[in-house]
Amino acid sequence: MPVELIMTPSGRRDRWGFRQFDLTLSNNGKAVDRLTVISGGGATQYERFCLPTNDWSGSMRPVPEGIYRIGPVERGWWGSAIGEIWIGIEPTKESQVHNRSAIGIHADYNRNVPGYEGSAGCVCTYDQSGIERIASWCEAKARPERLIVDYGLGFLASIGYKAQISA
Repeated sequence: MPVELIMTPSGRRDRWGFRQFDLTLSNNGKAVDRLTVISGGGATQYERFCLPTNDWSGSMRPVPEGIYRIGPVERGWWGSAIGEIWIGIEPTKESQVHNRSAIGIHADYNRNVPGYEGSAGCVCTYDQSGIERIASWCEAKARPERLIVDYGLGFLASIGYKAQISA
């Protein structure tokens, strides 16, 4: 098994009502590190998860279940919502549904702007130290090549993947 990031629901919510997810760095199926992240806009946090085939660009839902290639760590200024680090993620062919695109991993710089917390579907850390930690994973010699998003909806199984992480 490769080095990969695996995102799963934690079953917890933060004080703003956002679903929290465990983002696990896995090497050969073994959990190496873990960080709490959020995804999606505030208005979508109490919706049920939907299959990627029922999602669309602009839905503001959390990143759809599926397999994503992880791009390089890009440093610069990506605007007041994204901040200084952007790590693009691109759905694999079998995970691409409808027209969801421009998805990435970044800090939630909108955290303190009421009504704008969260993202349009990206994976977000709570602060700069969180995104720096993920960036260090992605800049390591044994870097994760893909992100597996598993909400337990069955989409991954339908495309032949089963995530396995051991403690």
